[in-house]
Amino acid sequence: MAMSDSGRQPNDLLRQARLRMPSPSGSGRAMSRQELADAVNAYLWRKHRHEANLDANYIGKLERGDHRWPHDLYREGFRVVLGVTTDADLDFFIVRDMPSARAVAAAQPEASYEPFDALAPSMPTSVGIRARVARAAHESQAFLAQWESRCLSPQTVEEFAEDLSRLSAEYVHEPLDGIFDELVSVRDRAYGLLGQQRRTADTRGLLFVAGLACGMLAHASVDLGDRRSAAHQARVASRMATESGHNGLLAWIYGTQSLIAYCLRLSDKAVEHAEHGESYATSTASRVRLAALKARGLTITGPPPSSTELGTCSRQEGCLSSGGWRWAEAGRALAPAGILDRMDLGVGLMAGIVGAGTGVFATDYALSVPPRGRLACPTLRPFADRQRTRATLAGAVVTGVVCMVLGAILGASRLVPAYWLCGVLGVALATVDVRTRRLPHAMTGVMYASCAVAFGLSAAGSGDASPLVRAVLAAALAFTGFLVLALAFPGQLGLGDVVLVGWVAFSLGWFGWRVAMVGLLAGLILQALVGILFLVRAGRRPALPMGPALLIGWLVGILVAAW
Repeated sequence: MAMSDSGRQPNDLLRQARLRMPSPSGSGRAMSRQELADAVNAYLWRKHRHEANLDANYIGKLERGDHRWPHDLYREGFRVVLGVTTDADLDFFIVRDMPSARAVAAAQPEASYEPFDALAPSMPTSVGIRARVARAAHESQAFLAQWESRCLSPQTVEEFAEDLSRLSAEYVHEPLDGIFDELVSVRDRAYGLLGQQRRTADTRGLLFVAGLACGMLAHASVDLGDRRSAAHQARVASRMATESGHNGLLAWIYGTQSLIAYCLRLSDKAVEHAEHGESYATSTASRVRLAALKARGLTITGPPPSSTELGTCSRQEGCLSSGGWRWAEAGRALAPAGILDRMDLGVGLMAGIVGAGTGVFATDYALSVPPRGRLACPTLRPFADRQRTRATLAGAVVTGVVCMVLGAILGASRLVPAYWLCGVLGVALATVDVRTRRLPHAMTGVMYASCAVAFGLSAAGSGDASPLVRAVLAAALAFTGFLVLALAFPGQLGLGDVVLVGWVAFSLGWFGWRVAMVGLLAGLILQALVGILFLVRAGRRPALPMGPALLIGWLVGILVAAW
């Protein structure tokens, strides 16, 4: 028998089996490699809901003998489509002398990734398909986690949420062993990312994902009859939910702990956990579920159940209402927390109080800035007369509200002092622009400097400079673009407006490109709407200050970053 170019023996049995099959196109010719790949893909999706991506190139590798042992699902698909009963009929066998995946990776560190089924022969034959599939997925997730450890994208937590939402939907009707392995993979990936020092917002999102994964693993452990492992998983999930500050998740996990205690016939613990959960419940469904678990805990009598009864107990809890109550509740926990759930109200209140006090003097200074010339020294007479008193108090209230929102959103992070200062100066700057159509570079410069220092410290602390680079690029692009517009349309934009646009992009670019775009667009749209309103009422285009609209857009961008 001839050898292929690679020195391997061609798989003639597979090729002959394919050529015996008629083409599904009805042309009378034999089935092509691509048609075989499509047929196997369709079978795997129809039978196992497994999304395979076999193509003619892969079939060619099998027929040339480059791969001899596709994994179990692929071999099943080939047997069914080609009408054979055993792997031997298609000349599939394990290549014993093939190097392991670890050895291949060590010998060729720069090589591209091979398909998992090309590496599968190195795995022991005793390892089941579920474990091998889970291992393949875990290896891919591990690589992605390693890459994301250098730069966590804004979509990472959303991708986690999508994976866990899918698993929560599949839990009630898919084999539990595969679900369990996938949950472990998601949890381990979140653990890997949590091992890196990150911003507070990133850490909370990852803690939420890891906590939810551990909570689902606790349920799965109960279903598999391992009460000790279920209790450990639930304990870890509770701690992570607490650290993430997500009340909805914490309530759900307390319900999980109550369920475990109920299955173990621990009445006091079941009631205690349910009562704790009720204090964190954020939805009516969650409160009803916890009340039901509490009532069930009060009815506990008899000895602890066996392992079989334990799994039955957990699955019954999934049927407290039609559709699987606990997994519907898990799906609700996966929904992004409301903005109030992610706010640190203590920090916000403190920032607001200090901001209001500081706003008195900042507003007093803003009222002292002349329309042109050098900036005057503050009068330190904020309540000199009735008109000045009203303006000062109004500025202080607005400053306090802005600082409270910023503090609540950012929490106890390195960014709070800088953004708090920018909030104080931003209100004062808007006041100056409304009064004098002027945006002093000295005030804007302080806002640039405070953000630069905060970003530098955060980047140094986390070891991740990508947000800082993104912020600088956003500022450069926005500043350059608006400078070109100011030069192209003289009199429409001042240099102060251009500098302020750069700062808005700089301060919002730290949170992501989308946040920077939303903040800038919100400010520009607001400016356009106000201009149209004045045009309709006055019949002419007024000379409006642009600073207030840009600063309101900046605050909208901060809210979007928190959302």
